[in-house]
Amino acid sequence: MSLLPAIVNDFKKLEKGVKMFSAEDNEHAKDFVKDLSYFCECHERRTREHYVLANSSPGRDTEIPNAPKIGMNTPANEISFRDHSTGHLLELQSFDPEKNTPVEILHTILLGVAKYIVIDLVKVVLKNDTATIARLSEFLTDYTRSTGLSRKFTQNLRHSSSFFSRDFKVLLQILPVILITEFSGNHELDLVISCFVELGQLCSLLFVCQVTSDFDNYIIRVDNTVKRLIRALFDYNKETKNELHKAYCTKLKVHYLTHLKKDIICFGPALNYETEKGKQFNKHICKHLFHTNHQNTSRDICLKFAKQVTLQHVIDGGSWINSSGNQEKSGTRIERFIKDNNESLFYYTFFGGSRELKDNNDTGDIEDDAVQNNSFGAFVFKDYSISRPCIGLVSGSVVKFLSIVPCTDNDRNNNYAKAVMTDEHSDVANMNLICKLDLHIFRNLFYIVNLSKFGSYWFIFNNILFDE
Repeated sequence: MSLLPAIVNDFKKLEKGVKMFSAEDNEHAKDFVKDLSYFCECHERRTREHYVLANSSPGRDTEIPNAPKIGMNTPANEISFRDHSTGHLLELQSFDPEKNTPVEILHTILLGVAKYIVIDLVKVVLKNDTATIARLSEFLTDYTRSTGLSRKFTQNLRHSSSFFSRDFKVLLQILPVILITEFSGNHELDLVISCFVELGQLCSLLFVCQVTSDFDNYIIRVDNTVKRLIRALFDYNKETKNELHKAYCTKLKVHYLTHLKKDIICFGPALNYETEKGKQFNKHICKHLFHTNHQNTSRDICLKFAKQVTLQHVIDGGSWINSSGNQEKSGTRIERFIKDNNESLFYYTFFGGSRELKDNNDTGDIEDDAVQNNSFGAFVFKDYSISRPCIGLVSGSVVKFLSIVPCTDNDRNNNYAKAVMTDEHSDVANMNLICKLDLHIFRNLFYIVNLSKFGSYWFIFNNILFDE
């Protein structure tokens, strides 16, 4: 997945400082807008044959014709594998590098688009505005009291260049609502705020493990949000007067977002194939190899992971043959499997065992210990599980219900809803929490429902808690 050569050339010109919408360069501006529209749409994609031909060239200096646009050549080194040995994957008839390599949201969004605009906010827009930086930091510190997010943001904004993915995960859920409610009014700041709002809605849609209903509508919303995000980035590039700003809408990772629609249709929700969870194994691999003689590290790792795959199979409902030759089933005997195979509790919890609930993007049911005092969420009555969800605030042993007010265009554009407290309540023992919500901000008698919290937007929309 890559940009078309013609578009790349136009974008390179823009990054070098081509003026836009000026009298002398009016034609160039029109051409760029036309290219941007094409850049946001699906285009000719590379085929398996392109990759096979590129990999067959030892020096990677062959010109590959019609890849991806008819009548245009592409150097083989731009589309072939960097490691020549991985080219053997192309011998598998079931493997197509164009179709079987979906957009990976950890590096594309968290360490890509999110990193671009967070650094731009801190290092470009607010570079010399120490007062606003300090004020924004105070709001972020205040947000640690929110019960809607179990993971807190404790970093210094000035160190944004070295943030990890977990830092961006928290920021993308809280920065949009803070910026839109507390920092609107400055033209330069409003340009980047609109990018945060669109990115917050996109992440809220993407960071879900499954879509149980109305999948077609979900796909449409993801695709439309991607287009609005690219448009917001483009408008920011077009209207900003800051010379330090870079053209983020021309970045390759931004273009990858246009492929999300087809990838989700093919592979399911993008959260299921992000690599963050896989990278969490690195420290455990190193720890395991530390206790080996380092003579056959590949074999040692394979044996270790074979046990983990078996454990996952067991937890998913499969069975195995124990050391006595008898067949064991899943359920209460999972602990015996862990003991017999000397597996740590980490792998049990990682693959679906009891663990602390983090956010709506986690798998499994929401546990009772997640229902804490002063926490917000969507509840249903235990005796009427098919009832319409109600938003409530846990206060001691009762749940106080809130009502969503009719959404205005401004609310929709800013990716939040508003709720008011009612006189209705129910005992917490009669309620089931089905979705954690973030209503930390209270403005003008309204609780602000933060729809940038992962999973919140699709849940609110899909359950018709407010008039869309």
